[in-house]
Amino acid sequence: MNANGKAYSFDVQGGVRYNSITQDIDVSGPARDESLGGTEDWWEPVIAARGTWEIDEDWTFAAMVDAGGFGAGGNELSWSTTLGFDWSFSDSTSMVFGYRYYSIDFEDDASDGTFGYAFEQHGPFIGLTYAFN
Repeated sequence: MNANGKAYSFDVQGGVRYNSITQDIDVSGPARDESLGGTEDWWEPVIAARGTWEIDEDWTFAAMVDAGGFGAGGNELSWSTTLGFDWSFSDSTSMVFGYRYYSIDFEDDASDGTFGYAFEQHGPFIGLTYAFN
């Protein structure tokens, strides 16, 4: 509890994340008819930190950041950050919504060439949570 009597928490997390990516590209034309791509699977270490702050009895704010990869399995770095709110409208049900950013930079040398995958995704999310009591 803070000075205003509102609950808050902070925790640090560690673990592993499993990734599986498939790329399929079909090239067709008068001079070429070929399929390109492949599948890569890997595990990576992940560290994270999360904080939650009770705004009132129905609303909670949460923030989380994680980082993974660190060169393991070809993944140079992946990281994400999430900011969101949880609105509890009953004892067992709540609505969650917020915004998430996720980035990954992966490259691996395969027998048939280099497999590369780098992207950034971000956008809003919404969900419903039900706790079985």
